[in-house]
Amino acid sequence: MSARTRYDYLTSDRSQFLEEARQASELTLPYLIRGHEEYTMGMKQLKTPYQSVGAKGCVTLASKLMLALLPVQTSFFKLQLDESQLGQDFGPQIKSELDLSFAKIERIILESIAASDDRVAVHQALLHLVVAGNAMIFMSKNGLKVYPLNRYVVDRDGNGQVVEIITKERISKRILQDQLPKDFFADTKSVSEEGSYTDDIDVYTHVKRDNNRFIWHQEVSDKIIKKVKSRVKKNYLPKDAEGHVERCPHLSQIDFSEGKWLVLTTANYMLTSVGEILDEKGLYWQRRNITPRVKIIYEVIEKWNQLREGIPLHSMILKDKRQE
Repeated sequence: MSARTRYDYLTSDRSQFLEEARQASELTLPYLIRGHEEYTMGMKQLKTPYQSVGAKGCVTLASKLMLALLPVQTSFFKLQLDESQLGQDFGPQIKSELDLSFAKIERIILESIAASDDRVAVHQALLHLVVAGNAMIFMSKNGLKVYPLNRYVVDRDGNGQVVEIITKERISKRILQDQLPKDFFADTKSVSEEGSYTDDIDVYTHVKRDNNRFIWHQEVSDKIIKKVKSRVKKNYLPKDAEGHVERCPHLSQIDFSEGKWLVLTTANYMLTSVGEILDEKGLYWQRRNITPRVKIIYEVIEKWNQLREGIPLHSMILKDKRQE
């Protein structure tokens, strides 16, 4: 079943919530929810409410909620050391060094949020939550992206866990031409059935749960888009040595604390989840230019142990660690 067919099937379960959201939007912010997928050429005349109390109330509530989640020039989180995970107690001096390092990480995160447009996306999502009661945020490498209720469908199991997500976006063919073969749009219609938006095409993103992970792909005109255009073909050959292979359902079940490990994946993005698992376990790891969360902690502990053993350290090293 294609992503478009599956999306059309799941829209029947969404129609009731979408219709209520559209009616609420007409009384508050008419531009926010426009019912089912509506694409019209030119300007569309929106119904203007006879009062502005609803619009002001929604904007005020969304602004207050955003200030509660992302306060301006104020840290809304605090990094602390879990001593139970380290297995030993440290003196007040090394604890102060760790607090300074954590404070530096907090400042870096706050500066990154302030420099991005995450606040705009969060405020837009909160507006949808206040008016429609539903919204979806996708966190990518380029920032946050908000999907309104009329642009996605979700299938959940009895416990409320997400099983399937399908999003629908209308993107210009000119943008997709560089990412697709030249004859990809040869059999697509140059004019839509409504006679409008001939330069745009629907792109479906299909996300499905596979045991403890999610797999996804994108489709255009019921054709799967090739994720990597210039993928290098790899040949995996065995070594001239004896060994054994064990199947593990999830990396969290592996005891990485014993010995040294080399983790290999078929794609670089898969290593991100490996680093997150090792950070949760408080283990040190290395991957090119990426700094693990526990690196600063281990460096401070290492320098402190050298001082206890009587090994002299340069004052600049201590100053740099104090600044971190």
